[in-house]
Amino acid sequence: DTDYMHFKFSDDPNDPGMGLNFMHVNNPRHHSLALYQDQSPVGCIHLMVEVREDVDEVGYCLDRVNEAGIPIVSTLGRHTNDRMLSFYMATPTGFAMEFGTGGLQMDWEGYTPTVSTLPSYWGHKFQAPPEA
Repeated sequence: DTDYMHFKFSDDPNDPGMGLNFMHVNNPRHHSLALYQDQSPVGCIHLMVEVREDVDEVGYCLDRVNEAGIPIVSTLGRHTNDRMLSFYMATPTGFAMEFGTGGLQMDWEGYTPTVSTLPSYWGHKFQAPPEA
């Protein structure tokens, strides 16, 4: 495991929250797979495309998504665990597509997995994607 994240969706003390296990493969990317504790009607929560150019590529994509009328599933934000700057858009099949840049590149030797309770430093205001 790279790390574990557990967060709540509300301030309700009865909200049990959800957990995610992040895992890496033999490359420096922070994680290549995350397993979510809940179920999705389409079987996949989201896929991610990371661009290595610069933050403007994310902005250009966000402009194209808005111009095309593609629903935004999450606003622009920065994740706490991998520092990815990204936003999420809806796909026709009902899962989200994350588009971002700037994810951490790790040196795995001596790495200790972390636990976090906050998915993003800022942004990433989520809303349910429209029904497919």
